[in-house]
Amino acid sequence: MKRKWIIGVTVFTLLMTGCQPKANNEEHNIEPAEAQGVISEIDQESVGKTIENTNNADNMENTENVEASTIDLAREKEALVALLQEGRMAEYKMVLPNYINDFDQSEIDSLFLTHYTYLEEHLAAEIDLYYKDDMSGMYVEITNALSDQAHYNVYGNDKLQLVDKMQTESYKALVQKTLESGYALSFGEGSYYPQLDYLELLSMYEDKLSDPYTQFLVIMSDELKQPLMMGEYLAVDLDTLKTKMYAYETYLQNFGKQIKSAQPAMFETIRSQFSVSIWHVVNPSLFNGLLGMDYYPTQELVDFYQSIVKEDQYPITTEAVSRILKVIEEKREDVFGSEEKIELLFPLSQAIVDDLNQKIEMMY
Repeated sequence: MKRKWIIGVTVFTLLMTGCQPKANNEEHNIEPAEAQGVISEIDQESVGKTIENTNNADNMENTENVEASTIDLAREKEALVALLQEGRMAEYKMVLPNYINDFDQSEIDSLFLTHYTYLEEHLAAEIDLYYKDDMSGMYVEITNALSDQAHYNVYGNDKLQLVDKMQTESYKALVQKTLESGYALSFGEGSYYPQLDYLELLSMYEDKLSDPYTQFLVIMSDELKQPLMMGEYLAVDLDTLKTKMYAYETYLQNFGKQIKSAQPAMFETIRSQFSVSIWHVVNPSLFNGLLGMDYYPTQELVDFYQSIVKEDQYPITTEAVSRILKVIEEKREDVFGSEEKIELLFPLSQAIVDDLNQKIEMMY
């Protein structure tokens, strides 16, 4: 619009002054028609130069704007990275939405990995804070504050509501610091401990990250909401167990080699979850609820195995259940039926898991 306005004014000025040379034409004996031609040439040349000069000015301005924009983005990213590296997560979470749309996917991936790495590296120190001195009073207070909830894990956008329900100021300060730093609280074996808040990370970066990182956060967010394990025991029903196993193997199929090279710790997190699920599938016990009180596999478990074999969607999962089904069919009376016999199942199950872990490494 500015460029068009400059050209318009220039042309208007030329047209107005173009009437004045008539007197001069008479003094120099220039015919009106000839004078008109001269004026036209002057007008065209002047307008052309004006447009050229304006274009050059616009190009310089655009170049300066692009350079300034590039510098601004670089400074913005530096400032955001500095907040992450200094652990100023509350500030980072507050300002990130103002800038996240300015960056391309690779830059967002880079910010996320800086964020994720910081949380991972400082997790052990955060956990230690919950096992100092006598923290049992805090555990009781948290449990009471969460008594109206169906679960005892604290995560996501509403997690700070826990702090409002607590009474002891020192406990509140610790929990608030943990939650604002980007961690969740999980319950296990009578106590609460911090872990990464994958739901918060997902909500901060969703639709901006590349697929390997987005899907990693989706899987781990589900794990945070519905853990596979509670202590040493299986904590999900068979349908959920199948869903989780399929999700783990799908991720490894789609992104395993890529993520193993780029972010081996993320690969190991998914691989470990998959391996634990396989262990419970091939080592049914009273403790994980997959054996009846008679120490034989329940019919529900056998149906679960057969459904996976029939679906035959994922090679490692299918092989795991096929091999334990074979044990049930061929060694039913040898390894099932009593507490003593079930101990003979352990080495068979371990051999299956070891073999499949090697195949995971080779395939994914």
